[in-house]
Amino acid sequence: MTASKRVDIIGFSSAKGLVELTCCIVKKAVSLEHLVLNTLRVRGVIMEKNAGGLARNVLEEAFRAVAAIISYIQDEVPPRAKLTVVEPCSRSIDQSRSI
Repeated sequence: MTASKRVDIIGFSSAKGLVELTCCIVKKAVSLEHLVLNTLRVRGVIMEKNAGGLARNVLEEAFRAVAAIISYIQDEVPPRAKLTVVEPCSRSIDQSRSI
C-alpha cells in the first residue's frame, strides 16, 4: 500500500466532522506534501474559482469554511506540506452584495 502525498477535499465545509477529519489527516499523514481544500461546490457541481453569481448561502458557507481552515487546520499543516485553499473570488463577493 502506497501513501498518498496529495489530498484534495472538494466541497470542504465548516461541518465539525469534516474539520476534525481533516485535522486527523494532517496529523497522521506523514508523507503528505499537498493538501487542497476546495470550499466551492454547489449541488454536485464544482464551481470554478472565478465563477460569479453564487447563491448567498453558498458564499456564506464558503466563508465559514475558510474561517474554520484558518482557525483549526492551517497551523496543523506541517511545514513540508503545502496548503491550498480554493475560495470565492472577489467577483462572487461583489455580486452577493447586490442580492
